[in-house]
Amino acid sequence: MTPNESGSTPNESPKIPEPEQPLRDFFCERYSLGLVLEVRTTDREVFDATRRVLGSPFSSQRSLRLVVTITFDPEGCLARFSSPDGAPIDFSVDDLILANDSPDFPFRLIESNDGWTRLAWKGDDEPALSLRGWECRLRLRDGWRLAIALLILNRIYLLRSDAIFFHAATIDIGGSGVMFIGPKGFGKSTTAMALAARGHALLGDETACYVPATGMLQPFRRPVGIKPGIRARAVDTALRERGLQVPADALRIDFESVLTTPAPHAVPLRAIVLLEGFAARPELVAGAGDRGVLARLQPTASSLVSAPRTQRVFELARMVSSAQIFHLKPADPDETAALIESRLGGKL
Repeated sequence: MTPNESGSTPNESPKIPEPEQPLRDFFCERYSLGLVLEVRTTDREVFDATRRVLGSPFSSQRSLRLVVTITFDPEGCLARFSSPDGAPIDFSVDDLILANDSPDFPFRLIESNDGWTRLAWKGDDEPALSLRGWECRLRLRDGWRLAIALLILNRIYLLRSDAIFFHAATIDIGGSGVMFIGPKGFGKSTTAMALAARGHALLGDETACYVPATGMLQPFRRPVGIKPGIRARAVDTALRERGLQVPADALRIDFESVLTTPAPHAVPLRAIVLLEGFAARPELVAGAGDRGVLARLQPTASSLVSAPRTQRVFELARMVSSAQIFHLKPADPDETAALIESRLGGKL
C-alpha cells in the first residue's frame, strides 16, 4: 500500500513525529476550560500568553482532550494539535474564520494555492502563519505567543460541538443563569463583576458557554478584562488593596485573585439581558423573545461551524423563546447591580 504525504497508508491514522527536542526538555502545563488540555513547549514564555487567554494552570482529574506541542526550527515556531494518543487534530478554514472572530487575533487571511492556508500580520503582506492539516507554522515576531494562545482557545470552541459560545458575560443569580449581551464597551463585564461583588457566582466575563441539549449555562471563566473607568466599589477597593493598576487597554487577571466569590456551577439559562447603552440612572425593562433578539445574539463563529447551521438556528430560537428577555441601560455599576438583583433575584 502506498504511503500518503503524511507518511501513513490510507487506512492508518497519521502519528505525530518525534519532537525535535527530547520530551524531557519540554515544559508542560495543563488547563481546564470547557475541556482539559496540555501545552508542551520549550519556551516558558508561551505560558504567559496562554494564562492571559485561558487562565491559571489547573490540575484536573477529568480526561485530557487536547495536546498542543510547540517546537522550533530555523523557519520559526511549529505548533501541532493532537489528541492524547497522538492522533492529529486537523486545522481547516473554519479555524481561521473563528480565529479572526476574536478582536485580539493579529492576523488576516491572504491568498494561497499551494495546499497551505496562509495569514499575514495585520498591516503586513508577508505570510506569517501557515496552516495545513494538523500543523501550524508561525514566523516569530512580536505577538506570536498570544496568537498561539488564541488558536488554542478557538480549538477548544470547535471541540465543544455540544455547546454554543457567545461574546457575553454570564452570572448565577440565585441558581438562575443570566446572560448579558451587547456591543463592546456597553458594560457587560462591568455589570457582571458588580453582581459578583455582591456575592453572585461569575460564570464568565467575555465568553458564555450554553449547552442546548440541557438548556444550561456552564462556567467558562477566562481571565477577566478590567478596563479603565467606573467599576463596582468592592472591585475598586480590592484592586487598591492588592496594589493593582488598570492599564490603558485592560488588566487581565483571574477574578478570584481580586475577590472571593462563590464557586461557579452549571445553572439553567433563565434570562437574557440586552444592553442598550448607558443612562444617568439604571433602567431595566422586560421585552419579548422575537427575531430582533435573535439578530442581536453574538455567537462565536466557531459555534456556527461546529454543528449543522439549521441545527444551530433551531437551538438559538429555542434558547430565546425559553428565556425571559430584558433590556438594560446601565449606569453606576453598584446601582445597576442592585436594580438587577431586586428585579431578577428569586423571580426567574
